[in-house]
Amino acid sequence: MDDEALRQVQRELGGLIDPEICGQGALAAAQVDGEFGYDSDLEADELAEELAARFRAGPHLGRLMLVRDGVRVAVGTRERVLGAEDITAGGEFGAGDRAVLLGGSTRYRLLEFACGHASCGTEYRSFYDERFLPRCPTHGAMELRLAGAAP
Repeated sequence: MDDEALRQVQRELGGLIDPEICGQGALAAAQVDGEFGYDSDLEADELAEELAARFRAGPHLGRLMLVRDGVRVAVGTRERVLGAEDITAGGEFGAGDRAVLLGGSTRYRLLEFACGHASCGTEYRSFYDERFLPRCPTHGAMELRLAGAAP
């Protein structure tokens, strides 16, 4: 298994494994209490359940070498496996918090509507719907303009 394939498998295992042991060399040198073999067709949640059962059955086990289809891929730890029973195995709980997507912000922008006459007021909306455009009581429909722009 090449390094990229190993990283992909470790990403799939997410919160079940020791994040400090991620390369082939680190796996070879890792101190473990046993091995846990599994097939690549086993889903992450099923793997998490089986690992949890193994750790519960062996109170002396603290760290298991995870062996996928005969290849060492990661080290599962008792704390991470038993602590992650209520979350998805494929990632850390909250890992996406404060994540930033590529591209422009998807946050709401304030829309400012103003009458064409400077003496009239302005209205602000968080959405644009042609059926419900604000109206000036004296001059009729207001125009959309950039918030904060001069009239």
